[in-house]
Amino acid sequence: MARRFEDILDECLSRVLAGESIEQCLADHAELADRLEPLLRAASSTAAHFRVQPRPEFKAELRQQLLSKIPAPKPRRGWLPLLRWSPRWALALSFLLVLLLAGGSTVAASVNSLPDQPLYPVKLATERVQLAFAFSPVSQAKLEAKFADRRVAELSQMAQRGKLTKAEEVARRLAEHLEKMGQIAEAQALRKKIKDRDLAELKALLTSYAARHPAALQKALPRVPPKARPLILQALRMSAERYARAMRAVGEVPPGETTLEKWPIGKVRVVRGFIRSLTDTLWIVGGRVINITPETVIKGQPKVGRWARVEVEVQPDGSLKAKRIEVRARPWRPRDRKP
Repeated sequence: MARRFEDILDECLSRVLAGESIEQCLADHAELADRLEPLLRAASSTAAHFRVQPRPEFKAELRQQLLSKIPAPKPRRGWLPLLRWSPRWALALSFLLVLLLAGGSTVAASVNSLPDQPLYPVKLATERVQLAFAFSPVSQAKLEAKFADRRVAELSQMAQRGKLTKAEEVARRLAEHLEKMGQIAEAQALRKKIKDRDLAELKALLTSYAARHPAALQKALPRVPPKARPLILQALRMSAERYARAMRAVGEVPPGETTLEKWPIGKVRVVRGFIRSLTDTLWIVGGRVINITPETVIKGQPKVGRWARVEVEVQPDGSLKAKRIEVRARPWRPRDRKP
């Protein structure tokens, strides 16, 4: 009879924390290596750096806080079935073990750690526990956006230091956060069941991060080594597209800005909206990522926050190439020549 993933994870955590190598445990469960390895490395890294037993009162306090977030079980169903059959609980509790090993002060200190520092695995483990105990779609989306904000800062710093391997790892995590955030925002259940207050809070959060992330990445762009520039540009493009999609999913479309319907290849279309970000080769206007080329004709003074009307040509890969751009300090009014 096949063993459950939770049981294998529990066995491997015990073996690794007892001093056995991660590689040996992965070799014994090769078919689950991809799922087991990140969990085991987080636990191993934390245990290697923190050998002090956490304070009993900290354990009790954290345990009480986590238990208070768990909804009451349905009649005739106890805790054991919930824990036994839910991989989510097994994952959360495995990371909780990591946090208990580290201690409260260590968890707090890990918040500002970077990918090249010893406390970074604790930071990621803490985030996974938070996500595991976020029971509403709104809470999950807000956490994904919050963690994406952290990845943007980490990506900028790793790229500026020339640590491309670490920067690439962070970029992958950023993509995962943005993708999950977008999926949650687009879910029909979220749009039907979300409370007005929660929806307003989520809209405000997305609007804030949608402006802040491109600005942070653009600020880092001239400071990074040439080899890191494509990575920052890719993150800039991805961030803009995912946030625009998520914002429109919850009904947050800035007045007058372009909707994100798919356009046929080879056609010329018009994008209107505020300039959210701009570089020598890439602008973000009206939620669209637009490629700038030497042939692009630009009229007016480009500046973040100004209004732009952009004639774009849809390329075979779906990207947009700017043919002509007009920049104004304010949107076009009905009496203006160009709508």
